[in-house]
Amino acid sequence: MKFSILTFGCRAGQCDSDKLMTALLCAGHTLVTASAADVVFIKACMVTQKAEDDSLRAVRKYRDGCRVILTGCATDAAKAEAEFIPIKQLIAEYETDGLQSLKQERYPAKTRTRCFAKIQNGCNRSCGYCIVPSVTGTPESMPLLEFRELCRRESEYYKEIVLTGINLLMYADGIVEAVSTAARFFPRVRLSSVEPDLLTESDIAALAKIPQFCESFHMSLQSGSDKILRAMSRLYTAEEYAEKVALLRRTFKNCGITADIIVGYPGETREDFEESYEFARHMRFAKLHVFPYSPRAGTAAWSMPNQITAAEKTYRAQKLRGLSETLEAEFLREQRGQVSEILIEKPPKSLLKQYKTVSVGHSRSFCRFVLPETNYAAGEIVLYTA
Repeated sequence: MKFSILTFGCRAGQCDSDKLMTALLCAGHTLVTASAADVVFIKACMVTQKAEDDSLRAVRKYRDGCRVILTGCATDAAKAEAEFIPIKQLIAEYETDGLQSLKQERYPAKTRTRCFAKIQNGCNRSCGYCIVPSVTGTPESMPLLEFRELCRRESEYYKEIVLTGINLLMYADGIVEAVSTAARFFPRVRLSSVEPDLLTESDIAALAKIPQFCESFHMSLQSGSDKILRAMSRLYTAEEYAEKVALLRRTFKNCGITADIIVGYPGETREDFEESYEFARHMRFAKLHVFPYSPRAGTAAWSMPNQITAAEKTYRAQKLRGLSETLEAEFLREQRGQVSEILIEKPPKSLLKQYKTVSVGHSRSFCRFVLPETNYAAGEIVLYTA
C-alpha cells in the first residue's frame, strides 16, 4: 500500500502521526506524497476553527481520488465527511512484532534533528475555551518502562528529545522522573508546553540538577488579566504566573520563556486586553504565540455573552504579535557575548541561497542561531559565541 499522512495541530498530534508512520513502514507499506497515495491518513485537529477547517479541506481534496481515513481530534461533523478510525486503533492495526523488536533497521518518521515523545494524553480540566478534554478523555500516561525503551531506541538517532503531552505535567510518574529517564540516553532533554500551576517549586529545583535538561519553558498564559483568567477557569492569577517566571529566572541562567495568549475571549474589554498586553511586556517573554479566540461548540465560552468581533480580535492579535517581535529581538540581543550550545539542524533552502556555506540550529534556551561560513553536520552539538 502506498500511503501519506497529513497532520494538523499540535506536537502531541505530530507524535501520533510519527508513530503511525513508523508502524506502516515497518509493516511493509510505502510512504509517498498525498497525490500519489492509495490511502491518505488525515490527523485532524479541532482546537480552533481554522485547524478543523484545514483538516476538512484536506479530506475534501483527496477523498475522490483515494481512500481517506480521518483520525485524531475530530468533531462529529468532520467524522460525517470521511471514514474515521481512532489513532490508537490504527497504530495497533499496523504495528507488528517486527516493530516491537526493531533493532537493526529503523524507519524514521521524518528527517528531524530532535525526537518528539508523547508520554501523556488527555486532560480533566475545564478551561472555558477548550474542547480537547471532551475528545481526548481522561489523562493517561506512557508506562515508564515503555518510555525508557523508547529513549534507548531513539537515542541511537537523535541528540535531543522533546517530551510532549496534552497536559504534560499530569504525567503519572512525575515530570522529574521522566526527564531523569530521558537524560540517561540523550545529551539534551526539553519539555513542550506546561501549565504554570502544575510546575512546582520542587520540580523546578530538581530539573535544575539535571545537566541534560534544556532551560526553556513554554508556559501557557492565555491572558494577563485576572478577570479573563477567571472567566476562562484558569487555575492561577497573573501575580502567581509572574512569581513562577521569576523563580525560573532565578533558577536557570539565560532561561527562555515563551507563552500562549488568547485575544478576544468573550467579555474581554479593550482595557482587559491592554492589561494583558502590559503584563506580557513586563514578563519579557522570549516569544509569544498569539491566538484569536476561536468559538468551539460544547465549551463554556461558546454561549457566553459579549462575544468580540472578528475585526477587533484581528487588531488585538496584530498588536500582540508586534510586541512578540520586539521581545524576541530583545532576547536575542541578550545572547550576544555568551557561549551557547547549539544543536545543528538542516538549513532551510532560503538560507542556502543567501550563503555559500551556513549552519543553523537552536540553543538550549531555544534561540535560533544562524552560523554563516560554517558547515557543521545536522545533529552535531557545537559551542558558539554570538
